[in-house]
Amino acid sequence: MPGPEPEYRVRLTGSQRRQLERECRSRTAEHRFVQRRRILLFASAGISNADIERSVGCCRDTVLLWRRRFVEGGLKALVEKPRPGRPPRITPQERHAVIAMACHLPTDYGIERSQWSLSSLQRALVDTKKVSAIGTTSIWTILNEADLKPFRFQMWMDSNDEGFFERMRDIVEVYTVLVPRGEVVLSIDEKTSIQALERKSPIVAPSPGKRGRFESEYIRHGTTCLLACFNVGTGNVLGWCNQTRKQPDFLTFLDRVADTYPTGRVHLVLDNLNIHVSQETRDWNARHGNRFQLHFTPKHASWLNQVEIWFSILQRDRLKTASFTSIEHLQAALYRYIEQWNQYRAHPFKWTWKGYPLQRGRPLVEWPIRLRHTHLHEVECRALGRSPASVDQQADLDERSHRPHAGGALDPGAGRTGPSRPAAYC
Repeated sequence: MPGPEPEYRVRLTGSQRRQLERECRSRTAEHRFVQRRRILLFASAGISNADIERSVGCCRDTVLLWRRRFVEGGLKALVEKPRPGRPPRITPQERHAVIAMACHLPTDYGIERSQWSLSSLQRALVDTKKVSAIGTTSIWTILNEADLKPFRFQMWMDSNDEGFFERMRDIVEVYTVLVPRGEVVLSIDEKTSIQALERKSPIVAPSPGKRGRFESEYIRHGTTCLLACFNVGTGNVLGWCNQTRKQPDFLTFLDRVADTYPTGRVHLVLDNLNIHVSQETRDWNARHGNRFQLHFTPKHASWLNQVEIWFSILQRDRLKTASFTSIEHLQAALYRYIEQWNQYRAHPFKWTWKGYPLQRGRPLVEWPIRLRHTHLHEVECRALGRSPASVDQQADLDERSHRPHAGGALDPGAGRTGPSRPAAYC
């Protein structure tokens, strides 16, 4: 006969009882966790172990186990204790070797690949004897824990302009100070080599359950160049199509801009194309009394010019899957799109980067704070000698005490490449 059952009296406080009842009602909790909580609720009500076994659907030893665990450790003891498990097959040194190799290009190891795949990385690790044996699943787990994706790349461009930050701040000043004051700020650029492509088969409109389709084979009818002027304050666009974009073409377009904005000071945001920075352009401005103030983006940083955003919208809306039978057809479509944009859709852009608005002056937050709630955030915070919680708390204080300038959008300095990794300010 079994011996007498040990006495493990369960006494619950009011808050403990409410917590256990709430967790028992959960529809997402695991069955084993709910079972333990029901055992404690029945035990606190004075129900015998035998009745608890029948009600919960477990054995006597399980009831005694969780009664004892609760009496000895409280609610925290309901969580299973860590178990030793199987000894790891991959040593810490081998894990570091996986990460180190993934942080280099395959060509650094004499492998003719532009980027790693899991299988190629696995073969390289074994062939170089950095790891005795490892599978692709283990490699993926190690890389995922390190937030490392060696098979993903994105395009970027480095700016070697020594005056990068000075020019960048000048553009930001135009967007954040002059536009809210009501001054006219125009972003000007050219979208070149727009192809008049005629699809060999008609475009098929989408239908329920089917995507729209456009023919991959086409007939070329030439190209055109769109010179565009985007009003940063209103969103209105002035456009002119031409076959070339030489210096006389640019001056002709500037004459159209001058006719559209005949009086007052006008700020022009331009990139560093030769026809923009030429003496002929400055002479044209002198003939208009120098009322056009020219602001040039840093070299290799034309993304600071807001007309580029509008070009992206134009590409997606009208050009991506379209079919044009001639240059004239293409140009007419562009002019109609600009007319409809100005009539129905013209608006200033709210330009942001990861939620941080365009601003001037003091940094809003430091770099690691942008990576909040990520593994890399924790790594960078440790490098600063601070805990992630303290850095996050300081970020919240900074966001409340240093509000961004009204009327702004993207911080152009944030995340872009300069002499060093910049903070989120200009």
